[in-house]
Amino acid sequence: GRVATESFEAFVSWSTGLAALDRGAMEDARKALEESLGHDDRFNLATTMLGELRERLKTLDARRAEASSEQTKTMMARLAELKASNGPYDPLQTELVPVTAVAASPQNARTVSTIAGALMDLGLPEELRIGGPTGVYSINEWAMYSYTMAQQWLGRRSDYLTYGNAFLERYPNSVMATAFSSGLQNLLAMMEEEEAGRPLIAQARVEALSHAHKTRCTSELDPAGRLESCRTWFRDSDAASIVLDGDSEEMWARAAARAGQIDEIEQILARSRAREQYGEAAEDIGKMLERSRKDAADADKALAKLAEASKPYNVVRVARDLADAGRFDEAFAALDEGIARFGETDDFFQYDIGLCTKVGRRARAEAALKRWEASAAASPEITVQASTARQVLEWDENTRYAGEADAQALLQLAVGMLKIGRYKEAGDAYVELATKYPSYSSMDAPTALSSAGNMYYRSWEMEAARASFQRVIDEYPEHDSARSAQSMMTLLPE
Repeated sequence: GRVATESFEAFVSWSTGLAALDRGAMEDARKALEESLGHDDRFNLATTMLGELRERLKTLDARRAEASSEQTKTMMARLAELKASNGPYDPLQTELVPVTAVAASPQNARTVSTIAGALMDLGLPEELRIGGPTGVYSINEWAMYSYTMAQQWLGRRSDYLTYGNAFLERYPNSVMATAFSSGLQNLLAMMEEEEAGRPLIAQARVEALSHAHKTRCTSELDPAGRLESCRTWFRDSDAASIVLDGDSEEMWARAAARAGQIDEIEQILARSRAREQYGEAAEDIGKMLERSRKDAADADKALAKLAEASKPYNVVRVARDLADAGRFDEAFAALDEGIARFGETDDFFQYDIGLCTKVGRRARAEAALKRWEASAAASPEITVQASTARQVLEWDENTRYAGEADAQALLQLAVGMLKIGRYKEAGDAYVELATKYPSYSSMDAPTALSSAGNMYYRSWEMEAARASFQRVIDEYPEHDSARSAQSMMTLLPE
């Protein structure tokens, strides 16, 4: 009969953690439960589950550390022996000295966490010091410091905050206190920045996708595809309360005119006038509407005269008038009819291929070029125009900008997430960019993966950072990014 939490966000994060726990993804579960408590720190169900999960993670870390380090096995066995006999603990003052060298490396974070955690559990007297009675640190001080640093290297924010604060309270005069004080402030500042950016995530995604829609709205060859991109751009922007200007409305109107959608131009004009009754955009769109109506009337007249065409050039003029009105299927049909009546000529080939490259009919353009080349080889009266042929041969390069719109959107998304302090989401966008578009001209895959690794490292997502840097090393060993990836790997736990 009691409500566990009144925060829906806390409940969703808790549910995410529970699902992650069910599939064995304990690190993901820990992060989700910590996020749940960030929304509601009185959510006892999440607190209890997080406490149990931490104990399971400690056990898992100990097993992984022992499996990879003989030194860990030996030291843990020694600590168990001393605990069973209740000392004497004095030998630890010298026996721990070799361990301190291992503890200095982030790669040994699990070993450090295991040994330092076991030492803290012993409750040793403060008189015991590393390196003997005159050592710089007490064993307890060293153990708490090392354990806390291991939590940072493992990316466990809440544990770092918990033990870092405890260290400052217990050892305020320690030479290591300054580093912890600075580290805690930096982490809290980053977490505050992340939280402030949380409400902006959806808008950043819309803005990034809008960038892709805008690119296709102005660059897509296929008229229907271009117009649909414009519609999506405006629809998503309206939903996100992003106000688009008159220039954007003109882009949409041009796409509608190109597709022969006169009714849609009228709707865009009404929208533009509602925004600014006598604005320059409304005036330009009004002229565009008049021109489209005239083109539609000219196309009807031209089509009626198609049967009277007496030579190829007359057919091409009909096809051009139809294309100007956005009636491309009819234009191609007129060309086919002309070829059937007059045979294949340079006029037909040149306009056919030019129209194909204008509206994205690649297969038809390539087929027409092959026929043109064959006709030119068979007859001296046929001559392939080099400039027209290049439009087909350089198709990929000429359409690359529009074709990379989605990749551009992912890059824009990564930058947008970085601006609002959502470093993990920025890393995710870079990984998706590298995976889906490895040859993207503005950022190749190894550079994107390296950027992802840096974003993950900055947000304490250490496992994700290691995975990203490892991909650079494994998949692109000759790339310049591989060298920096190798360097970053030394800062990450095994």
